[in-house]
Parts: sequence; structure tokens; C-alpha cells
Amino acid sequence: MAAALAAAAGVASCASADPVASGPHPDWFVAQAKALDAKGFPSLSAIPRASGPGRSGATWSAIGAELRAEGAQVLASPRNVPADLKDLESFEAEARRAATPPPAQGTPMTSTAAKPAQPKAP
Repeated sequence: MAAALAAAAGVASCASADPVASGPHPDWFVAQAKALDAKGFPSLSAIPRASGPGRSGATWSAIGAELRAEGAQVLASPRNVPADLKDLESFEAEARRAATPPPAQGTPMTSTAAKPAQPKAP
């Protein structure tokens, strides 16, 4: 038990050792480490208090009101009613009628399109 405790203390001391003193490092690394040590730790009290990422409480209230209005539109939509699983064909037909057709792109597909070649039987 004592050996395990000594090993753990040794590992902890290595982890907290001064990185500059722990071995040969390039000059730029040593200079940067010393510059950072001279700065010290930042003061948490110097961090400004704000409500959210740069937005005021009034802005968040407006965003919330907008989201609630959009939610009310979703709830008021007749498409919000769950589908009747007994009559899926009429549900699908109604959904297709209510859907906006996609914009035309390229050449429309027709039934006279070239069919892939069928392999010949041996």
C-alpha cells in the first residue's frame, strides 16, 4: 500500500512540475512559458456579467415571443393531428394535395426514358 501511495505521489509531482525545468526545450518555448508565467492567472471578477452571448434581456424576450408564436401556428395547423392508421391512403392523398410541388429542375422524367439493357439468357 505504501509503495502504491509513493508511486502515485511521484506521478503527481511529475505532472505538476515546471515544464521549463523538466527538460531541454527550444528557446521560443522557454520564452513563451516565462511570458505566460509573468502574466499570472486571469481574474474571474474581471469577466463582465451578461445575459447570454452579447444580447440583452429584451432581445431574448423578443426571441421567445417569436418562438411561441411559431409554436402556436404549428399547433393550430390541421396537419398537426395524428394520422388515422386505419386510413393511410386518404391521409397520404391529403398530404400530397396540401404539399407544395417542388420547383422544376432539368428535364422531366417520362415513361419513354431509355431502359437499362437486360442481360441475355445463355
